[in-house]
Amino acid sequence: MTLVRDKIMETDEIGKIEIEGKGNFKTLSEKIPELISSLLEIPKSGITETKYVKREENVMAEWSFMERFDKHSYAEFFLTLEGNLSTGEVKISLKSALKTEVWKDSIWQKNYVYEILLGIWYELIYSRKRKKYLEEAKNKMSVILKHLKTLVGE
Repeated sequence: MTLVRDKIMETDEIGKIEIEGKGNFKTLSEKIPELISSLLEIPKSGITETKYVKREENVMAEWSFMERFDKHSYAEFFLTLEGNLSTGEVKISLKSALKTEVWKDSIWQKNYVYEILLGIWYELIYSRKRKKYLEEAKNKMSVILKHLKTLVGE
């Protein structure tokens, strides 16, 4: 038996912010997950290091994490730290997107009537919630940025 899952997904890019400054790459790479964990009140296990590259004096680390708003919507963040070990110069990039996923698993959910009702619900009720979530995600991004600036002394 094969179960085919369908989903409706909507993504709004929130933006990308870059800051440059001076700092110790190793210290920053240890402090950043702690900072994100405390600011967003998510466990450190919810912050995943997705990439680490070291080429001579240049080092790059990337983390991903998310903030869930409800059953359907979440903000997804990607934070990149690049640094030069000899000069102490660092660059931090933060980008994010608001994603909404509505899964359609059952036969009823794949029905044409359900599709119409879902569309009405989304336009009349949920789209307002998404706008609120988009503002919350932007605010969280600015709070993260403010605290990252204090780490690199921009």
